[in-house]
Amino acid sequence: MALQLVAARPTAKSRNAKTPPIPGSAPMHVLLFEEGRVKGPSLEQFLRPCQGEFQISHARLQAGTHQELSEMPSDVAVVDMPLDRISSLDAVRRTRAALPGIPLLVLTETTDEALGLQAMREGAHDCFVKSKITTSALVRAMRRTIERQKLQHVLEETRQQQARLTDEFLSHVSHELRSPLAAMHQFVSLLLDNIPGELNAEQREFLEIVARNTSELRGLIDDLLDATRAETGKLTVERACISASQLIHAVMQRYSVIAQERGLRLSNQLPFRLPAISADPQRTRQILSNLLDNACKFTPAGGEIAVTVAADENSPAFLRFSVADSGPGIPAESLPHVFDRLYQGAAVAQQSRRGLGLGLHITRELVTRHGGTIWVESQFGKGTTFHFTLPIFSVESLIAPLIRSAAAAGKKAFALITVLLTPPNGTRQPFSERFLAAAGQTLTRCTLPDVDVLLPRMDGPNQSAKFLIFASANDKGARVLSQRVQEQLQSMPEVQAEQTSLSVSTTVLRSSDIAEGSGPEELLRSIATKVQRRIEDQEGRTQNA
Repeated sequence: MALQLVAARPTAKSRNAKTPPIPGSAPMHVLLFEEGRVKGPSLEQFLRPCQGEFQISHARLQAGTHQELSEMPSDVAVVDMPLDRISSLDAVRRTRAALPGIPLLVLTETTDEALGLQAMREGAHDCFVKSKITTSALVRAMRRTIERQKLQHVLEETRQQQARLTDEFLSHVSHELRSPLAAMHQFVSLLLDNIPGELNAEQREFLEIVARNTSELRGLIDDLLDATRAETGKLTVERACISASQLIHAVMQRYSVIAQERGLRLSNQLPFRLPAISADPQRTRQILSNLLDNACKFTPAGGEIAVTVAADENSPAFLRFSVADSGPGIPAESLPHVFDRLYQGAAVAQQSRRGLGLGLHITRELVTRHGGTIWVESQFGKGTTFHFTLPIFSVESLIAPLIRSAAAAGKKAFALITVLLTPPNGTRQPFSERFLAAAGQTLTRCTLPDVDVLLPRMDGPNQSAKFLIFASANDKGARVLSQRVQEQLQSMPEVQAEQTSLSVSTTVLRSSDIAEGSGPEELLRSIATKVQRRIEDQEGRTQNA
């Protein structure tokens, strides 16, 4: 909404001031919005006894923008309106949107308490009935509202400063602790591998204890850092197109050894063919690992743990993952708090070693950042099941805006740019997540938002990584984009340092590949099917490699 400004009218002076101004205080700037036919005494009449304490400026909200409003000095905003119908609350909403950081009061003639409460729900700090308010009460309310808003602003700045200091402190601590821990882990690994010489049974047992405790300490530090990143909004996910079945098998392979040591039966129930998901591989492994770690920790010997995956009945665009155990269960009163930060139930207190109470909190944050949901079902004494959802990788949903925009402009030429990054010959180690993130950022800079779509990364054969760019381009445009991609990736220091093999290929979907007379939706389905088929073919080759 825009603004029609009226010249400021200073309040009238009166010798018989009922509410004297605060000594030494500057005039408070009041921005007054009068909506509809105002009844009863005006704000000037209320404030006339307060000589020099308030300065009133008038404005009206109209269609447009509020740019001019931000340039006006204002300590408090007042809406003087009939408030005799629900539609008149729109003035409160518009004023709140125009002045998000300014305290807002409402003056009205209506005595309908429900409408007054609704005005406060829309953003007003208080609502006054003119026939029942006195000048002294209104002035006190304005003073207190202004001071309360100032205090809230100071508290918010203090909270943000504390968050920054905490983040800096934990970053420093993590660096100082991780370095010696990494050295300890490296030397213990060398000893366990018998590099300096053979170990006897007792020495190996002691070193394995050191290795387990070192790994546990590294995990606690990582959890603490992730929780801090979540609080400061720095916990990020790098989406990729990953195989759900491969991911589950990889995580369960690790926990099968742990389950066997603890006398637990670990199983999975997966459909024959699961669709790929759009998720961060490392973070998704962390989600599953946290849930399986809890299940192994609290399930007694002889118990069972089962992992199942299926299409989510309530959200067809998501897969639902479930981790069920036959442990002691969670009391009903604890269920609403299991994902709270630092929360530890009574069952945890009985363990010989307690964690930080951050695992499930971080798990929820990671699932939420993927766009999914997580919840828990439990019967005390009978077991617990954690469910979470992750989005299915859908080419159609990713390229839909581009296809519809191109179809509206009469364009039907599209291209698929395939980028394959392969480690040096003889190297079987996968790329680091930092390297892959840098490659993704480079490709993003090569694309244009309105004509190109960078699809989530895919895992290729032999530890390679594959990126796909879907572009609205003809032969010439596709060649230009391919060349730009090749040049930008080759100039990356990481690519040059690691001697990474780079391959860029182009597939142009010509007009003959698309049915004549196809509408935007038919065009979308046709092209999405072709791109999806290429991805599935690549996934099949990867599984057979």
